[in-house]
Amino acid sequence: MKLISPLFENLGFNHQYCTVHSKKNINKKIKEYIRNNKVSNEDINLIKLFKKDIFELYDCESYDDARHHFDCMLYLIEGYPVIIRSIILDSIMPYFKTYFYHLIDDNVDATNNKIENYFLKTFPRHVKKIMKTFDGTLSRICLRQKFWGEYNEIQI
Repeated sequence: MKLISPLFENLGFNHQYCTVHSKKNINKKIKEYIRNNKVSNEDINLIKLFKKDIFELYDCESYDDARHHFDCMLYLIEGYPVIIRSIILDSIMPYFKTYFYHLIDDNVDATNNKIENYFLKTFPRHVKKIMKTFDGTLSRICLRQKFWGEYNEIQI
């Protein structure tokens, strides 16, 4: 699947693909591959192992570390399962800098949704619409505080 160059890049700006959604997309591709092909349990475990290797890229703390990790992956690419090889070569490699631009520029967030970045969770569309308002966000924060208090048996 070829990604279309974002409008930002066409206008000459640097663009960051959302880390949360990138990982979600990788998981989706892997699930579709497993569902559409006869994959043994042993191969599924191998795919999951190599998927963790890809996700380690997103956990790198500097662009140089991510680039080095990716170069090591490319060196060993022949031993990777077909779906992992496809993700690396077709999705990540052509857009590497776009996935990891936040490691170069501290002013760029790893995710494009400030609310999801705060809660470290991807919300369904109907929740995102509510959260775009001040009252919706405040309500969510109060609920989280209440649930935290109940979980920790503290009265707030």
